[in-house]
Amino acid sequence: GGFTSSPPVMSVRRSGRSVARGATLALAVLAILPVVTRADFVYVSTTASGVVTKHPCAPQHNTENTTAAFHKTNAEAVLVTFTESCEPENAAGDVTASNFTISNRTAVNGKIAVVPGSPCAFGTHDGAEDKDPWFYYLNDFQGRVDKVIDAGAVGVIWGEGKPGKIPEQMTGHKTNVNQLVPVCTMSKSDFDTFKVSTLSSVDTTTAPMYRTEDEQYPNPTFTYLSLEEPWAAGGPNGLEFPIPAKVATFGPETASSVEAELVAARFISACDDDNYEQCASNCWTKTATEIFTKNLTGKIAFFASKEELHYGCYSMFSHWAKLAMDAGAAAVVYGTEQDVGGWSFAGPYTTPFNLTIPFFSLLKIHTDTLEHVTAESATRAGHEVTIKTPLIARGAGAGYFAPSDTDFGPAPVLMWRDFGDHFYCDAGQAHFNPAPWPGLPLPAAAAGGGGELNTNRAVLLVPSDACVAANTGGGTCGSCLAPGPKAQIAQLWARIHGASVTVNVSSPIDGAQVAYAADAARAARAAFGENFVAVMFSEDFDCFAAYGEFAASAEAMGASALLIAMRASPYLAPHMYGVADVAGDGARRATPTFSITHTCATRALNGGTNVFVDLPAIGSDGNAVIGPHAYAAGYNVPNTEEMGDTSFKLEHAPTTVCGGGAECLAGQANFNPETYPAVQAELIFLDAVSDCQSWWTCLVCDRLEADGASGATYLRYVAWNGEPLRKVDVAGRVVFAMEDSLRCAHPFTNFVFDFQDHQALGVIIGLSSNTIETLAATSVPFTVAIPTFTIGNDDARQFEQVLKSGEEISVLLPRLANGEAVSGSIGQAIAEGTLRLGKNHGGNYPGGEGEGDDKKNQIGAGEIIGFFVLLGALLAVGAGVVAWRRSSQSGTRVLPAWLTDALRGMRSFGGSPNAPSAARGTAAGAGAASRVTPTRTNPYAEFEEEIDGGHAGNERYALYFFPQPSEVPSPARRGSDPIPPASGGTEMVDAFAAPTLPPAAPPTSLPALAPVVAAGEVELVGRTQGVTNPFETIPPADPYVRQG
Repeated sequence: GGFTSSPPVMSVRRSGRSVARGATLALAVLAILPVVTRADFVYVSTTASGVVTKHPCAPQHNTENTTAAFHKTNAEAVLVTFTESCEPENAAGDVTASNFTISNRTAVNGKIAVVPGSPCAFGTHDGAEDKDPWFYYLNDFQGRVDKVIDAGAVGVIWGEGKPGKIPEQMTGHKTNVNQLVPVCTMSKSDFDTFKVSTLSSVDTTTAPMYRTEDEQYPNPTFTYLSLEEPWAAGGPNGLEFPIPAKVATFGPETASSVEAELVAARFISACDDDNYEQCASNCWTKTATEIFTKNLTGKIAFFASKEELHYGCYSMFSHWAKLAMDAGAAAVVYGTEQDVGGWSFAGPYTTPFNLTIPFFSLLKIHTDTLEHVTAESATRAGHEVTIKTPLIARGAGAGYFAPSDTDFGPAPVLMWRDFGDHFYCDAGQAHFNPAPWPGLPLPAAAAGGGGELNTNRAVLLVPSDACVAANTGGGTCGSCLAPGPKAQIAQLWARIHGASVTVNVSSPIDGAQVAYAADAARAARAAFGENFVAVMFSEDFDCFAAYGEFAASAEAMGASALLIAMRASPYLAPHMYGVADVAGDGARRATPTFSITHTCATRALNGGTNVFVDLPAIGSDGNAVIGPHAYAAGYNVPNTEEMGDTSFKLEHAPTTVCGGGAECLAGQANFNPETYPAVQAELIFLDAVSDCQSWWTCLVCDRLEADGASGATYLRYVAWNGEPLRKVDVAGRVVFAMEDSLRCAHPFTNFVFDFQDHQALGVIIGLSSNTIETLAATSVPFTVAIPTFTIGNDDARQFEQVLKSGEEISVLLPRLANGEAVSGSIGQAIAEGTLRLGKNHGGNYPGGEGEGDDKKNQIGAGEIIGFFVLLGALLAVGAGVVAWRRSSQSGTRVLPAWLTDALRGMRSFGGSPNAPSAARGTAAGAGAASRVTPTRTNPYAEFEEEIDGGHAGNERYALYFFPQPSEVPSPARRGSDPIPPASGGTEMVDAFAAPTLPPAAPPTSLPALAPVVAAGEVELVGRTQGVTNPFETIPPADPYVRQG
């Protein structure tokens, strides 16, 4: 948040021309705004015969709240007298100005000047904007004020020249809106009373001037109205839901809750005119009950700011409130045409009248909704739309969003794709998730091909035609929101073993009438399994203003859980706050919701023939119990699956390796095969290609694997010197790689999978720290066939140096039993002749020195002699060798070096950021229009194309360009995620803005963390850094209807 150096000037549409009438207002930061009790209204007072008379006036802009010369209980004022005439502009008599001369100019020196406004009827002139009649009116006002200030006046009280004209903020005619001295304006009737009162002693202490920094914003920021539209199916209360709203900064400090019929507040045509002269003649002289087309008595007045409705004679929101109140309305609802980015409070907080009814403003999406339901209700006799307003206390209503005091932090969500690929996404949690919840775990392992797993399937929810039309500008949010959650989804879609499966749940779809399931939940479960996980892209549902609306649609489809793919969250999927318990049925929902980054969802769905999701359990406190998943995903937590260390032997290596010994300390992996023989083989050192070394491009890395499946070389990996890596070169060898280069391979079972089918005999991973670690995985969609070991960074760097020099390293890996390395098993294997031999060590493999089928995996006599001394040493120590082993409790996981990359600020395998293109706009449908259009026959078409193939400009596939956060546009309602919540205090929490990046230099070390089991206790690098939040900076209070 902050202040703008040159805030925008707002304008009002005037007969095809635009005249600057709006205030130049600085942005105010919510967190520092005081909640101040405001006066009923602004006035000055005089006393005669002991009777105090209040004279309402509208304070104008000033840099000071007041001045010593003006702020007095007995200030002296003097009535200015004029000689004047109205000057016609043309033969038609249109007036441009009033020629006036001050008769008693010297009398105002050191006093408050009481200045009557012009009686002239400023007429219409067809010409430049500076000849608009409103400009004439404002210029005449300023000319009179400036004259008396030049004469030494210490303040000005100015009166309107035309009866019925309500005073306003006089700002559209000058660049600097601030007056040089305090200026307050009155209606003609109030001014006529004031000017004949006792001006020698005026109390001005109740007339503070208007300053932007004094604007008083409601807290909580968002309240809500309850909408009830009885005719809808299931009536009499068929449609009933809360609508977020903002309370105007003017209005009563306290007001009772009201439930009443919503009535469109339309002015008569004479008051729609934006001509000063016509307003003076035909509108301002009428009473409040005469200027509306409908009776507002006891009703809630609904003003909609459409471009064709000028409201020319009454263009300030506070005017609407006063007129509706005078006409008997119980409250005012203003339906704006604004998205979140432009949703201002109605203001200013200072008014020259005592308002007793509240004024609420809505987003465009809910303006559409009210207009939609009122139009349909009008066709049904006696079915009025009813609105219930909240109780107002201290100028604010009950909070719409639940308190945001708790942020649980990320939770690892495991994605299975095609029974081969799997990866983690860092998911945001929802404040309204069920607690406790048992989770949706995937099986610990799946036999080759995955069997017939029919649970945890990811299923895309495709928006209804009405919601698509609202997204793309071809319809309104009213037709999307009004039918309710069951009708907001058109189809459910997933691919099962490569075959598209679609369930239609509403009609029409793509404009065509289709047969659809009457019981959507039952049909969905029959097609996709009992526990399917819904996936919804936030950009597909621009009409949703709260995360609970996504959850409601998923629940209506029978989903057991929901993943929301966030477009505007490039770095970390946000924590999601719910609405307050507005329905009175408990704040928690029945099924959980998690947020994931856009690219995480795309990585899972793009090209996938089977997609499954493993979701963590949720504790009684509402926080995900992340358990062993957190370690496997790379979080800085203790490893609950820690195994004892082991070692492997160096059969051939320089003496400098592993501290000059013949044995290397190694960590194990909890996903290793249950049994595996001891191995003698040489190492092959490889590197991941650049697209697989950054989680920015993991989706590209995934497609490389798919594209290279049938080739002779790997596309994901290269030899250490950058040359292509042949698959036959891996056969019969132990693969060695550095952890730093495997950012897209976590959990490391992915890396193992890439080599086991090509006859690699094992994997050694060089860690980025010297702490020996146990690699962990929880659910693996395939059978792991070869063992994996880890070595510390110092040893790994020695391996790297030796192998890059062209020297050979050959190793002896221990035998596995019950999934663990068996101490002393190498010597036993040598003695028994059961050692599995690698390429160039007697084993026959493709590309080796004698290709055979290597069935016996035995070694010859010469090799046994070569190992005799080593064997003797092993037998002497025997199975009791434990010097290399350490307790599983003796160490904690040290954050990998690449995880401390301060430019990244978080950790996400698969949860790749999706920084939007700087060129992308925020208009309706931005992004949606550039995607491959889903159809009812294939709503998943957008996920079937090659990367960058036919998707130029499509942000879902823009994987090679990621702008810095400063280039990322602030989210607007069209094409952004739902409204972020107000917090429990005066602070707002950002769900969507790009983070402020930490300094470029990464930290040299990180403090060790205490053992944790809950996601909220996981510390990610950079999470303490601040964020730039467009919602912490509140748009200025807007006094005018903005049109055109």
